[in-house]
Amino acid sequence: MKTWFLLLSCIFFWACSNTTSPSEGSYSSPGSIYISSIVIKSSSSSSVIISEGVMDKSYWDSKWVVIPEQELLVESKWIPVNSFSILETEITQLMYAEIMDTLPPQKELKENLPVASVSWYDAVLFCNALSKKLELDTAYDYTGIGPKNTLLNLSFNENNQSVRLPTNLEWEIALRGTTSTEYFWGTGTASDYAHYGSTSGAIEVGLKRANPYGLFDMAGNVHEWVYDWDGPYGITTGSKRIFRGGSWSSPLSQLASDYTNSALPDESADTRGFRVVLSNGEME
Repeated sequence: MKTWFLLLSCIFFWACSNTTSPSEGSYSSPGSIYISSIVIKSSSSSSVIISEGVMDKSYWDSKWVVIPEQELLVESKWIPVNSFSILETEITQLMYAEIMDTLPPQKELKENLPVASVSWYDAVLFCNALSKKLELDTAYDYTGIGPKNTLLNLSFNENNQSVRLPTNLEWEIALRGTTSTEYFWGTGTASDYAHYGSTSGAIEVGLKRANPYGLFDMAGNVHEWVYDWDGPYGITTGSKRIFRGGSWSSPLSQLASDYTNSALPDESADTRGFRVVLSNGEME
């Protein structure tokens, strides 16, 4: 178990000075902060010991939200999607650092901020690591790790019981929460449900209202990587991976339920993070 101590001295300032740019900057693993004692900024001025439950299966069991089986209209065709479980929040810095024993440079260090500046490959590596912690199979196989954590000869085991990235359809179903409006909050106030249009960075997860499924920050805070390649539904290869949901710096239009964007899988940005799915091995 690792203990989280408040240290506001040189490491915190070093991390901030090496943060990737707010747009489309990328980082390689030598730029990461390697963790022995996790370093996190706190609003308190005294040392704080944070809960060590992240490594426990019961910690994760309490955070999954079950999404029922349903269909989504895609390119004029109804596509069935099996039931799955998705994390109620974006992956936080605490979660990432405890599971990976490393943390890429962040805009601000704080345990409950969503982790950012992670590439699609970083998110995949996290999924495999968490699967192993939970004594599950892994969703992704690869033969080696190249520069910028590029995973060589990557394959996806869709039938494994594992932690993995949501598919694009799963993510949109989870976001909508059975709604069909442009924004899942309908006629509600966007800022009640999403942190967006900011210049100061992300906020702690779970501070805004949840969507109809009880999921937090599905719109705003950080963009979220999904598994799929950018392109027509069902495409099995490509150059870019999709991310969804808008971020802390996004305009309102990027919070719309059908909004998608994409980036190279080895790219990272401080507006981009992810959340994960607990798969029962049955997909659409």
